[in-house]
Amino acid sequence: MKRYLWALVYLGYFLKAFIVSNITMLKFSLFTKNDTLNPGLVEIDISDLTNFEILILSHSITLTPGTVTVDVIKERHKLIVHTIDGQSQAQVAEAIHNDLTRHILKFTRAT
Repeated sequence: MKRYLWALVYLGYFLKAFIVSNITMLKFSLFTKNDTLNPGLVEIDISDLTNFEILILSHSITLTPGTVTVDVIKERHKLIVHTIDGQSQAQVAEAIHNDLTRHILKFTRAT
């Protein structure tokens, strides 16, 4: 039962992140000049995730506007993510780990 409740919490959190990302992308497209954006690739550590958790994380990243999962490198335990405005690669990686990964683990590993 806990797992289902945490899955609902994750869905609520993801919907909130989805809406905020859409608003952010709207602001970028309307008010930001192209030369001020800093797109780039970020490596996300996925060494402690199962295949199912990697699948959920990669799809969640891709569904969130402004980020796209480019590749999963299982040998190096890395997820390659393209961001439209990644000012700091460390900040982007930390945000994904602290927000998405943490919430995914709550429902996939709930006992």
